[in-house]
Amino acid sequence: MGSKTIMFLCFVFLTGNICCMIIAGEYFNEGDMSLLQSLTGYTNVELSGAGVLSIPKLGLGFFSHGLPTLLFWNYPFLDGGFELFKIFVLYPISIGIIYAMGLLIFNVAQGIFGRLH
Repeated sequence: MGSKTIMFLCFVFLTGNICCMIIAGEYFNEGDMSLLQSLTGYTNVELSGAGVLSIPKLGLGFFSHGLPTLLFWNYPFLDGGFELFKIFVLYPISIGIIYAMGLLIFNVAQGIFGRLH
């Protein structure tokens, strides 16, 4: 799989997920920070002393909520009548992303461990 194909699949995947979030009303509304924090897994730790300092902290929310939402297209408006569209169009895009990222990770690991010989 070429690099242009991988870039195209990533573009379609990310654009599709952003459009789904906008349509579901989860991206640009009052609760957008909680959704983005849930998708990325980051939370803020506030330290007080001389002033208030917010430090982002990586949580496991990305792996428990964000990644399944992105890969399985779990948006409320895609349930019901769009179930076949999700199965036959959106799931193959997710499979392509997983395959491309697997190849990328394999090639990076091969490059790193190949140098150690």
